[in-house]
Amino acid sequence: MFVREIFTYKIILKNSREDILHMTATIGSSDGFMLSGHKQLTFTIFPSSDVELTYNLYPLKANFQKLPEIKMEIKNYMEEQQQVSADKDAEGSQVNELSKKQTELNELLERWLPKSIFVHPPNRNSA
Repeated sequence: MFVREIFTYKIILKNSREDILHMTATIGSSDGFMLSGHKQLTFTIFPSSDVELTYNLYPLKANFQKLPEIKMEIKNYMEEQQQVSADKDAEGSQVNELSKKQTELNELLERWLPKSIFVHPPNRNSA
């Protein structure tokens, strides 16, 4: 990859759980890249399926560059849809389960998403 040559940054999220995941993804800015694509997305991943997030990045500088940070949050729409009062124990366990899923997601993102890439100086032959 070279300075001033667009490349596609693609993230594929797979849901191996048996429940539906409602999520929000937000991509931050970076000094080393211009970015095109949705900055914030809300999407649903059904069981045993996947979602592809695609961003076009335009490197502005050569050398190692920090990629834009991607943050994801698991949303729980069941509370809004049901509108039923539940006792505090059931509500607490539901929040606790959501917190566990969010912690697991954060650990996976930290482990598997690249943090930086090397960008070569502009290619002199293409000018």
